[in-house]
Amino acid sequence: MLDGMQLDNFTGFFSKGSLNRFLQDLILKAAVEKKNVIITLVDLDNFKWFNDRFGHVFGDEILKHATEVLRSTMGETSNYLFRYGGDEFVIVSFDKKISEIMRSIKKYNSRTYSEPLLHQKRSYKITLSAGSVTFPQDAQTVEDLIKKADMAMYFSKRRGRSMITLAGRMKYVIAEEIITFLIVTAIAIYLIGFIFLNRSTANDLLSYFSNQIKSLETLVTTKPAKPIEPAKPIEPVEPAKLIPTKPKPGNLDIVKLKNGTVYEGRILVNKPDEIIIDAKMKDGGHLLINIPTSKIDTGIKNEEKKN
Repeated sequence: MLDGMQLDNFTGFFSKGSLNRFLQDLILKAAVEKKNVIITLVDLDNFKWFNDRFGHVFGDEILKHATEVLRSTMGETSNYLFRYGGDEFVIVSFDKKISEIMRSIKKYNSRTYSEPLLHQKRSYKITLSAGSVTFPQDAQTVEDLIKKADMAMYFSKRRGRSMITLAGRMKYVIAEEIITFLIVTAIAIYLIGFIFLNRSTANDLLSYFSNQIKSLETLVTTKPAKPIEPAKPIEPVEPAKLIPTKPKPGNLDIVKLKNGTVYEGRILVNKPDEIIIDAKMKDGGHLLINIPTSKIDTGIKNEEKKN
């Protein structure tokens, strides 16, 4: 796999021109063997400032020093170092744990303090910022892996340099930073509101920010919901059998409708919007009838007929 790969003359790392094909072959191997590949993009901190202020000769000294420390820190086992361009480097790691890569990057930044670059009787601490992405968890193509590693590296730059950011953790880090900002803002607004407004307004403002914080915390901590099991089919229930009722002897209720229809029988249910009457039929039978109250002639409703 390393046959024919070109080296960068200045650093001794593999050249950028060999990176894409090497990653294609390594990703294919990792997919077959079910291993992981970690790509870490690193960039020296403040290199342009050093270069512009002290000149290119001093810039070359920085690069030599940084690459020597980086090589000795990362080691030679399953880590492949590429010069990506200028002061940017790519570390490709096969079948490694991300925790190992993080420790190595932190170790490099620590060593720059104990082993600074010495130039004209002065020492310079050359730290780096890094971003790591993992195949196949974070991306599956070379283009996406490099893109996400680059985004994570610049995220480290924006957060203060001299650190490593995992591409898969970026959204959680952003959410945590927003939560911290909201907490500080909520406390400040509450104090301002309490001093210059009134307690009720201050409490309303604090409640608003608390709800925003809870929403973000839910977004960060919520795990994917488990699939809902299909409901068991409901067993059919036999329809209830209507038991014919006979009106008791005595007074009967009379219900007259607005259209002139008259029913005699027993009112079983009397609601504001309807009644149910056990009506006596002409053939001697009985029938349960639902009648909306809007159809009833209210002047006759519930009159009793004396036998």
